[in-house]
Amino acid sequence: MEFAGYYGMDAKELKKIIDDIGVAAVNAHVSILNMENDLDAEIEYANILGMKTITIPALPNEIRNDVKALLKVSNIMNYGINIVLIMVAMQLILFVCLNTYC
Repeated sequence: MEFAGYYGMDAKELKKIIDDIGVAAVNAHVSILNMENDLDAEIEYANILGMKTITIPALPNEIRNDVKALLKVSNIMNYGINIVLIMVAMQLILFVCLNTYC
């Protein structure tokens, strides 16, 4: 199962539900703002669900259209990848939409 939001549900409660129905959580789409604001919480939630990846599906226009903002995101993601690989053995994947029709 791939998530596009958790709708305020507690991670342990959600894990029990998906276990009860016999599905596995494989990935979640998480906004760059959530990752910037609380990377540790996003990683912890993903770990509880047993996910190995977190995807940032797109960047807001104000970031995509600003070189300085893109460099900041790049630095955050490099930091995030190091945290993920070294501390919790997960992968962090960044998918960036490069045109306005995606």
